[in-house]
Amino acid sequence: MSNEQAPAEQAGGLGGTAGPGGGAARSWDARRVSRKRVAALKCDAGSIVDFSARGMRLTCRRGWKVAASRDVAIASAEASISVRAKCVWTRREGLMKHLVGLAFEGMSAEQTRALEKFVADHAVNLDLDVGRALEREAA
Repeated sequence: MSNEQAPAEQAGGLGGTAGPGGGAARSWDARRVSRKRVAALKCDAGSIVDFSARGMRLTCRRGWKVAASRDVAIASAEASISVRAKCVWTRREGLMKHLVGLAFEGMSAEQTRALEKFVADHAVNLDLDVGRALEREAA
């Protein structure tokens, strides 16, 4: 690969050719685990948009620098976990609103299992939710 890779590619991460809004961050076809919408999960770094055992997308008041890493806490009513997250891409969405794509890094097997359980326990079935919304509108 050339030296003009996205920062995540240079670090051996999930980088690729195009991120949201056309930025160079990753190829969406390269995603190894699909992200799910989740309910009842909180993150100290922002509001979770979608989530997988390998990363998440957040909205937050301040953007992250691409390739920056920090510890984030993710919690439900039943459990919480702290993991290291690396910014793969970021996009300003408005005044004091940023969308950030994060990849979890350096996780133990126990942390991976805990994140997989969060996904399994809190994934939202979008088809059912859309169906319910349509039923409410029709009523």
